[in-house]
Amino acid sequence: MADIRTFDAADKLARAAADAVLALALAAVRDRGQFVWGLSGGSSIAMLLRTLADEYYAARMPWPQTYVTFNDELWVAPTEPESNQRMARDELLDRVSIPREQVRSILTIGVSPQDSATVAERHVTELFDGPVRPDLLLLTIGADGHTAGLFPGSGALLESDTLFVATEVPDTGETRITATLPLIAAARNIHFIATGASRASAVQQALYPQPNAPMVPAGLVSPTNGKVTWFLDSDAARSLEHTDLTSE
Repeated sequence: MADIRTFDAADKLARAAADAVLALALAAVRDRGQFVWGLSGGSSIAMLLRTLADEYYAARMPWPQTYVTFNDELWVAPTEPESNQRMARDELLDRVSIPREQVRSILTIGVSPQDSATVAERHVTELFDGPVRPDLLLLTIGADGHTAGLFPGSGALLESDTLFVATEVPDTGETRITATLPLIAAARNIHFIATGASRASAVQQALYPQPNAPMVPAGLVSPTNGKVTWFLDSDAARSLEHTDLTSE
C-alpha cells in the first residue's frame, strides 16, 4: 500500500519531500556506500529540486557519493527549455557540489534514439555490482496519468526486458527516452510529487482505479521490493477526500 501524504501548501510539501530525500541519501550512503537516484521533469519536481538547492539541504546531502540518472527525456537538445536535464541543472545540479561525472545524462545529440536508450541503460547498470536497484526515483503524474515517458496506450508499457526504450508519445508523436516499468519496479523507493487540481483525477485513478476502467500508467508502478510514497498538495489530493489520508 502506498504511503499518501497531503499538504495544505506547496512549500510544506517541498520541505517534507526534501527531508525524505535527504534521509534516504544519508541512509543509502551509510548502508551501501552510494546514493543513486533518478530525476524526472515537471514543475512539481522543479519545486523540490529548488528546495534541495537551499543551503540547509545542499550542505547536508552526501554529494561525493551521489549519482544522478534521469527517468526520461524529451528528444531535444539539452540546452532547450523543454529538456528535463536542463531543468535539473538549472534548479539543482549546477548549484551544488556533486561531481559532474556522477550525473549520467541521457544523450539527445549525436546518437539515434535507440542508441541513446542503450547508453542510458548502461549508465544505470554500471553503477551496480549486482542487480540494478536505484535508491530513489522521483516521479510525477500528468493529467492523463502518464509518468516518466510512459503514456497511455504506449507500447513502452509492455516492455519487460530492457530498462530504457525510445518511444513515441501516442497523441503528439514526440520522441522520448524513458525508463521502463521493470526499472521503476526495481527501485528501493519511489516518490511521486504532484501538485495542482489538473492532476486530481489522474491521482485518484492511479491510487483507486475504478472497476473495468483502464489503468493509467502511474497506477502500474509497483515496486518488486520497495516503497511508494505520494506527496500531494491539497488540490492534487482533492478527489481523495473520501479516503483516510495523512495531512501535514
